[in-house]
Amino acid sequence: MILKNAEISPGVGIGPIRFGITKQAVEEILGSPSAPPTSDEEGELAVHYDHLGISLSFYSEYGFRLSWVEIDSTLDPKLWGKRIFDLHIESIKELIESRDYQSRIEDCQGDASGLEDDAYLIMVSERSIDFYFDRGG
Repeated sequence: MILKNAEISPGVGIGPIRFGITKQAVEEILGSPSAPPTSDEEGELAVHYDHLGISLSFYSEYGFRLSWVEIDSTLDPKLWGKRIFDLHIESIKELIESRDYQSRIEDCQGDASGLEDDAYLIMVSERSIDFYFDRGG
């Protein structure tokens, strides 16, 4: 699998997938998505590769260029050489801060974020990265 153990490069992409590329460029790298892309009234085009553990969004305001990526443990990705799905939430926060990025942990219980109630979110605003964890993680 082309993305297995891929390195996350904050602000750049993951493995060969780079922010700013087109849906067609993604398909040249990953092949056909799991299902036809979906779109919404806000101009987002979502493409899912469930078998690879990655979903990508292309926003109309950016010329339908790759703007957002969501991954799951299927990819077993790395962040600065560390396998992030092997790390506890506090260890990821420490890893982020070791690179001089500021981060904060939010408890999503009972909030209006749209995330599951039983979750935490590490936010790294200066690199537009969010790490979402259920309470078991």
